[in-house]
Amino acid sequence: MTKMIKIALVDDFNLMRTALADYIDGVDDFEVIFQAETKEEFMSKMTWEIKPDVVLMDYNLGENNGTECIRHVRLEYGEDIHILGLSMYKDLYVVGDMLNAGANGFLFKGCSTEEIIESIREVNENGFSVNKYTACLWK
Repeated sequence: MTKMIKIALVDDFNLMRTALADYIDGVDDFEVIFQAETKEEFMSKMTWEIKPDVVLMDYNLGENNGTECIRHVRLEYGEDIHILGLSMYKDLYVVGDMLNAGANGFLFKGCSTEEIIESIREVNENGFSVNKYTACLWK
């Protein structure tokens, strides 16, 4: 039996978060263990006994910035939890900000569902992943 990849989604936009969670939960070896809308909700859920293998973290969380959550994860849990930054912004500053905070990769919200699945698997297995557009930004 294939080991389930436990995933957490953090996004302040409910429709995006729940639609992505529904899609991800439909993948055989993926399990969404929780969703959070805010930095505070995310941090409170991270105190549970079951920790995610991969977190999909939105850059913009209302009044907060997803980089704050990433830094919190790194301080509290080290590198054991992989984080994929998410944003609708196609901006090198946003990508760099999330990666510098400790994200293991980055996805634009406009990417294909196949890229999301591939990136989750890649970051879980290898510890780092970027989508095609992000890779082009670094050249």
